[in-house]
Amino acid sequence: MVGTITYLNIPRRFGFITVAPTGERYFFHVTNFQRGQQPVLDGQVEFEIGPGISLGKPPQAINVRYATAGSVEAVSR
Repeated sequence: MVGTITYLNIPRRFGFITVAPTGERYFFHVTNFQRGQQPVLDGQVEFEIGPGISLGKPPQAINVRYATAGSVEAVSR
């Protein structure tokens, strides 16, 4: 999936990714980011959906990495 980082809490090391046009939001922890990358507000990212952080929690974004031009274009079609 491709989305935009719409909320980022640096001290607590988490944020939310919003997927357009559906508006779905997915929690992510900075440890779910690709090694060597740091989340930035309004950054476009690719991610996979994984299980919630604990029982009963909604799915979260995992394997988060910055989107390439090709991946963003593919979603736009």
